[in-house]
Amino acid sequence: MFFYCHSLSDVDFAYCVSYRKFLQKKAIVELRLDLLDFDAGQVKDFFKQTQGLPSIATYRLVEEEDEEMMAEELDKAVRLLSAAVMAGAAYIDIDLEFPENERDWLITLALNYHCGLIVSYHNYYGVQPVSELKAIASRCFALGADLVKIATTARHPDEAESVLALYDWFPADSLVAFAMGTYGRLSRVRALDKGCPLYYVSPRQSRLVADGQPTVFDILDKEYKKLVGDVKAPCSSSYAVRAIIAAALCKGESRIRQVNLSLDVTAAMNVARQLGAQAHYNKKTRIITVKGAQEDIVAEGLKVDGNMLHAGESTLVAEICIALATLSREPVTVTGGKSLLKKRFAGTCTPLLRHGVQMNFTQGRLPVTVSGRPTPGTYIIDGTRRSGAVTGLLFVLPMLEKGSKVVIRKAVGVPYIRMTMNILERFGYTFNGEDFSGLDIFVAFKGRQAMHPGRLRIEGDWTGAALWMVMGVTVGESMVRRLPLETDQGGNMILDVIDRAGGDVGYFIDEKAGVNRGDFSALRSVTFAFKYDLAETPDLIGPLLMLALRSEGTSELTGISRLNGWEAERLRNFVTEFRRLGALIDVDGDSLKITGSFDNKLSGGKVASHGDPLLAMALSAANLISEGEIEITDRAEAEKTWPGFRC
Repeated sequence: MFFYCHSLSDVDFAYCVSYRKFLQKKAIVELRLDLLDFDAGQVKDFFKQTQGLPSIATYRLVEEEDEEMMAEELDKAVRLLSAAVMAGAAYIDIDLEFPENERDWLITLALNYHCGLIVSYHNYYGVQPVSELKAIASRCFALGADLVKIATTARHPDEAESVLALYDWFPADSLVAFAMGTYGRLSRVRALDKGCPLYYVSPRQSRLVADGQPTVFDILDKEYKKLVGDVKAPCSSSYAVRAIIAAALCKGESRIRQVNLSLDVTAAMNVARQLGAQAHYNKKTRIITVKGAQEDIVAEGLKVDGNMLHAGESTLVAEICIALATLSREPVTVTGGKSLLKKRFAGTCTPLLRHGVQMNFTQGRLPVTVSGRPTPGTYIIDGTRRSGAVTGLLFVLPMLEKGSKVVIRKAVGVPYIRMTMNILERFGYTFNGEDFSGLDIFVAFKGRQAMHPGRLRIEGDWTGAALWMVMGVTVGESMVRRLPLETDQGGNMILDVIDRAGGDVGYFIDEKAGVNRGDFSALRSVTFAFKYDLAETPDLIGPLLMLALRSEGTSELTGISRLNGWEAERLRNFVTEFRRLGALIDVDGDSLKITGSFDNKLSGGKVASHGDPLLAMALSAANLISEGEIEITDRAEAEKTWPGFRC
């Protein structure tokens, strides 16, 4: 009989305690104290909080050229291992090469406290003949070891045979002998067949403590290894929409590459045509060519065909169109498709109304007729409303006669504001002042600016990709390709949340596409409750909710009181629909609290997406963790931002 031994490194104290409690007595935990930022007090607290659950305390000394640094490292190792012994560790693991005086002292301490002793030897560079390994193992046993661990490094499959031969000479239930490295992986399994009592694993691929070490994913049953999907991330619709409309405001030809034709992108192309531009999509090359026809917008005003802008079903396109309409010398009507006509826009337009613009809404909704040119100045906007309203201002205000400033109070969705600025700079705008350091932020710019044609590649969509990654971490395995490594998109914040929760995500550089694009792999993991400020990136509500439902404990999404308008409505819809599926969600003041577990399952049922593509995608993903079928009345809404989304 053997036990899985989970090696914990580079994680915090709370994670270690939660992980140890989650495993109960089914497995052993190894605390790699040399790779954990613990002090002696935390070591004692760990064993106090996990009393009765066996754990190993290990400290691997790394030789330092500086004698003073080496002395400090040795002193720390002795203090932490001593604390572990006295606090109730099942074993301490001491390397055979540990300085003799300190080694003997720790061995005596372990004996006095009835703590098990593991004496280890590691060869990280190769393997010795069997005779030498036998001599090393004998020295370890002679020190009074209850378990002896011998690990060499195989550079060829045959090199693992030497270390496995030790099982012919020593008691198998007291010997942990295997080879490290890629060629040594099989030796770990073969050692079990010979009677090895421990099988070392890492919780995730980014936290391996030895080359060739398997992960928790490798030892999970097949039911936890479902391939959720291997997908290529479509372009970020938010990014593409902004770029297409910016291109339509230029005089000349712009080329926008790596575009997928979603409903939002189609709506932006139609608006470009209504602005007098030629907009063509090449399906084979995925390039949109926009040939703008606007002349001097500052002097002559914006030309709009038929004085009508139709935003399709896209909220973002509508928000930009309402702002752009103020640049026309004639009244312009902005309208949209059926679902868009149900949304209220009046509240997001207050800054423009305060600066000389007239808007005639239909009971606060579209269609709206816009007239009057805004005056330059300081525009103060409620940041708890959608960032799309800020996006519209950033498009329009630099074209006014004088400089202006936008002040966003209690800003929400700041990454989207940065994204807009980045795109507009690519088309010729300059911003001469900004401060994003607090809750209230501002952007300043001079007036009489004009846009110029540009060429840019649209990034892969991180918001949709975040959901795929969470599905991999919580269901089985997923791969999302062609994502930017450095981006203004807020969706990539999911990586930090997954990492803090304990999820297993790794990436590989896409060398063909350049150094800023990668393929991300997500594997089923044991995750724990987390805390996150939802106001930072409200669009991540779907992935965060799914992750919380499959994480041990109660996760908390804070900042919900800062959400307003559509963002607040979206949150209410998410809570309503997931509660119908059996999710345990509580609204507590400024927080949303979600109770989950590793194998949590929803009950299924009939739900609606309320015209929200992000909710449609999240409900579709929820099918993967539901015992009953989930029927979504308007599943096709997911197509607005992620064409062909299926799971």
